[in-house]
This record gives sequence, C-alpha cells and structure tokens, in this order.
Amino acid sequence: QQFPFGYDDGYRAANYIAKPIWDSVVDSVSRPAKLMEWLASTANMVAKSKFTMPDGTQQTLPVRWTTPLGFPVVQSYYNVKKHQVRTYLKGGIIYLTLNKHLDKIDSKRSENGMSPNWVHSLDAAHLMLSVSRMTEETDGQTSFSMVHDSFGCHAADLELFSNQIKLSLVELYSANDVVETLYEELKAQLNPADVALITTPPEQGDLDYGLVPLSEYAFS
Repeated sequence: QQFPFGYDDGYRAANYIAKPIWDSVVDSVSRPAKLMEWLASTANMVAKSKFTMPDGTQQTLPVRWTTPLGFPVVQSYYNVKKHQVRTYLKGGIIYLTLNKHLDKIDSKRSENGMSPNWVHSLDAAHLMLSVSRMTEETDGQTSFSMVHDSFGCHAADLELFSNQIKLSLVELYSANDVVETLYEELKAQLNPADVALITTPPEQGDLDYGLVPLSEYAFS
C-alpha cells in the first residue's frame, strides 16, 4: 500500500503533527521545555550582540561555553552566501552549489542549535568522566563502545561500569550548577549595552541526585 503522504515526502503531515507533539511535551515536562526556550532566546541574543572591532566595524561573535570538565565549546554558525557553478560531468551539465562563509553570525541557527548542542556537550562530559573513572577503577580498562549517550563494555564489566556511570553523573551535577554557569558565561559574551536584556534561567527542580545510584535502569 502506498504511503498516503508520499507526494511531498510526508512534509505536510509532519508539519501538522509537530505542534500537538510539542504541546504535549511542554505539558508533560514543562520545566525542561522552559529551559529550552530560555537557551534558544539567550543564544539568539548573544549571536546578535555587536562589538566594535579595532578597524571600527561592527561584528557579531559565536556563542561559547565551557563544559564542567573544562572543555571549551564554540558554536560557529556563520551566514553563508551561495554561489552556483555550472559545469560538465560525463557529457552532461551539472550544477554545483558552493557556500562561502561570511563574517556575520547566523543568529537563527545559533538559536536552534543551542539546546541540543549544550545538552550534547554535557553528555560528552559525562561520558568522559565515566570512562576516566572506570579506567582508574579497573587499572587500565580500555574496552568501551559509545554511541551518543549509550554506554557499552564487556559483559563481565557491566555491573561495575553501570555503577561508575551513575556515580559520575551524581558527581558531575552535584558539584556543578551547569545552568547558572552557562548563564554567567553567556551574559559575559554580551555587549555591555545588551546585558540588561538577558533574563535569568528558569528555576531548577528538586531532583535528588542521590537517588540515581539506586536506579537499575538509569542508562542504556
């Protein structure tokens, strides 16, 4: 049977269902949704904040932050100018599109990418800490397999690694207020004239990190 929305690759159907799905997400996990909105709007503000360069020109700068382990992240989304090239290949005419990066930051892409990029950077910090702690615990264990925020090891090490993953998460977030740290970093990247426009992030919830080690299925 033919896919009913195949005429546009499902675009209209996806566009139709996107809003009720998002409304359901906001309704069920309102606090993370509010944080996502804050991240997006603040990143947009930072990406639009202009600074006067030594040559007198006005320039915007990439959004930056630092993970709890000290790794610097730079979200370099620049506007691009598309240039189409007409050429020949195997006797036929083809058109290639070349993108030339401009000096101005793309504030929309910075806004859309902020939430996932920041969360991924925290996941990466957690992964690095978990592997580091596991290596110390096993005196040199190096057999790991990772896909994003899924952790893998030999079956014999499963229980030990699972425990280290949970303890690393507790250590990472108990010792660091990652939202407040990000807020201070983003505020410092604004032109002084724009600092008054930034809002404080949503209040944190009451999650007890001490309960994480008791969860059997905290991670896959």
